Amino acid sequence: MENTREQYDVNGAEPQEVTMPEHEELTLSNLANGAAEELFQYEVAKLLENIADPNTPADVKRTITLTVEFKPAISREESTTVVKVKSKLAPVLGAASTTFFGIKQGQRVAVQTNPKQVQFDFDREPVEPPHAVENGGGE
Repeated sequence: MENTREQYDVNGAEPQEVTMPEHEELTLSNLANGAAEELFQYEVAKLLENIADPNTPADVKRTITLTVEFKPAISREESTTVVKVKSKLAPVLGAASTTFFGIKQGQRVAVQTNPKQVQFDFDREPVEPPHAVENGGGE
């Protein structure tokens, strides 16, 4: 079975009907010989990894955009077709800290620990308190 379509003259004359052999019509599945579906699946995998990443906000929307560009030839009988797929994922969360500024040996410095805070050495072995020594009981 054959389909018919209208063919336009390059110079803008009235379309003529031409006969086309039976072919599978364009679908998302066969677009770019299946590459559109493969590109989409690739972006879905990235999106799922982004959702599972604890370093990203859980409640931010993620999107996948599929763009199909058709650039027809002058004859209008064919086109160059380009499929693009891109995703917009949640950004990686930043890390916040407090930075302290001061002067050390005449130079300005920045440090992450408060220089006014007493530092405790928790990694040292505990020191035994001194034992009381009893006198020999003499008065």
